[in-house]
Amino acid sequence: MTQTPHTPAGWYPVEGGERWWDGTAWSEHHRPTPPAPPVGYPAAPGAPYAGQVQQQQAPNHTTRNVLIVIAVLFVLLLGGCLAVAGVFVSSVDDAIEETTANDREPGGPDNPVTIEVGQAFEVAGFEYAEGWTVTSTSFDTLQVENFRVTNNRTEADDAFVELTFLQGTEALATADCIEVSIPVGQTVTLDCVSGDPLPAAYDRVTVNDAF
Repeated sequence: MTQTPHTPAGWYPVEGGERWWDGTAWSEHHRPTPPAPPVGYPAAPGAPYAGQVQQQQAPNHTTRNVLIVIAVLFVLLLGGCLAVAGVFVSSVDDAIEETTANDREPGGPDNPVTIEVGQAFEVAGFEYAEGWTVTSTSFDTLQVENFRVTNNRTEADDAFVELTFLQGTEALATADCIEVSIPVGQTVTLDCVSGDPLPAAYDRVTVNDAF
């Protein structure tokens, strides 16, 4: 093989392999022909593989998706709890308002009704018969006798009423009269008790629900 003087030094193919050309003449150094580099083998350290298509691995969104689902469930749960709490608070407010309104009705805890001893009267569907009396026990405490009531309400109900004996605006004595679960249309005699002595004088008697 003839080389021109301008051929640079290097390994060149000859029969049976490759031979080193030193730039001016052939040397005695031979070597087998090296195998061709595989497809994708880097041409130099750090260089990209020949013919390699660079692909970026698709990001794994599993963790992100799980967090999103948890967040959505939390929001839904929180919203449901707030809705239930809102309904509960609204129901409580309605019940309080209804109770407060009932307390202000005539004969309610906040609005006593003036009555006459022995005379019939009616409070919120409870009709009290005439003929009741006020006396003093052997222990000199106030006693209310023959205090009868008929339940004309729409359902069985309890009677918890308070009689107050006043002189002007001063409450001198009270008596509590009680009967549990009076059926509709039934007349019962209330049990009345008091720890106060019968006032020597009073000018007014009121009645109201004790609770």
